[in-house]
Amino acid sequence: MKKLWKYIPPCYSDVQGFQAILSTSDGLGIIDDPSGYKKVKPSFEVSTHDKKDKGHKKDHHKKGSRKDKENENVINSKIRNDDIINGTSEKVQSCVKKALSKRKPDFILLSLAPSSSMIGSDLGFEAQVIEKDYSIPSLALDIHGDKDYVYGMGQTLLAMGKLLLSKQETKENSINLIGCNPLDFSEQAYLEIKEFLSQSYSIVSVWGMKESTENLKKACQASLNVVVHSCGLALAKYMKEKFDIPYIVSVPYGKKQCQALLEQQTIDNQVINTEKVLIVCEQVLGNAIRNALSNKNCIVCSFYEMDKDLMNPGDKKLSGEDALVDLFHDDTITTIIADANQKVLCPNDKKWISLPNPALQSSANVTPYESFVNEKLDQWLGDRL
Repeated sequence: MKKLWKYIPPCYSDVQGFQAILSTSDGLGIIDDPSGYKKVKPSFEVSTHDKKDKGHKKDHHKKGSRKDKENENVINSKIRNDDIINGTSEKVQSCVKKALSKRKPDFILLSLAPSSSMIGSDLGFEAQVIEKDYSIPSLALDIHGDKDYVYGMGQTLLAMGKLLLSKQETKENSINLIGCNPLDFSEQAYLEIKEFLSQSYSIVSVWGMKESTENLKKACQASLNVVVHSCGLALAKYMKEKFDIPYIVSVPYGKKQCQALLEQQTIDNQVINTEKVLIVCEQVLGNAIRNALSNKNCIVCSFYEMDKDLMNPGDKKLSGEDALVDLFHDDTITTIIADANQKVLCPNDKKWISLPNPALQSSANVTPYESFVNEKLDQWLGDRL
């Protein structure tokens, strides 16, 4: 019951994270599920903003609507009650055949959902059949609909890497931008991050936003991976182990962190202060805010995936609302930076700074911050503290 969300809107699930990443790709996603999985709401039109980038394919759609893009890239197997006994194999293969009659994707990824997961569908076998019958790289993901969207996006990017990457000659001073995604980043933030990094590096590929498969396959030419969101960590670690490409986890938010990123260094904040600032958000963003507030004692907590190597003492992955309430009532915490939907659990004596999280399934129309690139984060915090 600890994971029951009673007051805070739940976040998108891992299956919806799968949807979000596939909606930006030239691949095809199959969800083994009875009906159309609830569509995620990207923060901006992912299929059009990079048309002018060199190496990007033209948009496949005449109208280019987000709905058309989602319907084309992520579909479901439409399993029914009888499939509990007979299995979902026939429905999955029929779904793939119908999709391929319309277009040939560059790769196919398959995801379970709660219903098919309980049935015990073997999507690993289905992926092997698809790859053999259609000569399209295919892979089943370890996604069941029971984890958060950050995990789902991370597993999807990792699967894409396993299907598409091979050893290549390294180009010096070149990077892959890993983890920008259409749920947590506004269009302005994404474009400003690219612009900032382009001043010092040549960007080979972008993982998580609209990118051609052709560019993704060149990713092993990069000399460094820059991970700007937790969802990119699994892929970066895989590329380090498989292709010996180093990575740095840092988003260019705040002047201090931007300088450290360009110098490929980490920031060591040693603060002795009894008054704490609690930051509740995705881990990489939370660490950027902490680095911008280097004169304050900050702890970063999240309901989403957290990497132990990126945690400071006091940081924790939240197991549920009760854990958050306990932190909110900690007398040593004077300031809280979190999504406005969480304020209902907070005592009135705390200073509150709203940090929107558009991946919460709130009825409110929540949009992400426009951009924190470089000194914009410092200014944003300065205006509120």
